[in-house]
Amino acid sequence: MKITRSAFLLLFLVAVVPALTWAADPEPVAPTGAGQAGTGEQNGGSIPNLDVNQAELREQAGQQQALHPGLLESQRQVPNPLMDRINVVISVADMRLAELKVRLDGETNNTTALEIIRSMEQIKVQTELDILAVQAGYAHETGREEIVLEIEGAIAEMTTPRPVRQPVDRPAPHAGSH
Repeated sequence: MKITRSAFLLLFLVAVVPALTWAADPEPVAPTGAGQAGTGEQNGGSIPNLDVNQAELREQAGQQQALHPGLLESQRQVPNPLMDRINVVISVADMRLAELKVRLDGETNNTTALEIIRSMEQIKVQTELDILAVQAGYAHETGREEIVLEIEGAIAEMTTPRPVRQPVDRPAPHAGSH
């Protein structure tokens, strides 16, 4: 399971982070007149009074939404079709889990409660498999066949039944060996 999560994280980073980095990377702004009198430098002269820096300062102070209600909408990143698909899978799973949680909270029978918990576990595992399938489909659409093979390998590892272990005969511990 640890390997599968690592593979999922690696694939997510390979597929999504470059797109997010590209979308979030603003054009560099060269400060003009930095260090000159009358430029409005703040924080001991370390940050010039540029519009970009002022926006960052307002965001850090938690005042950006109050000062510019439409600013966040205009700064939305480029839509990411992979994340949109993944978010749909997660939303559906969250709704199903919320329904089961309501049932579980009202359940007094331990056997039924255990069945509900097992259903919740199955939904979580299936959600992980569905997300991997979405990633594989997206990788196939974008021509990344090596990633498709890696994801399919992770799916196969998760869905292949584990072999039944055979009991091993071990000698009984000796009475004087503690």
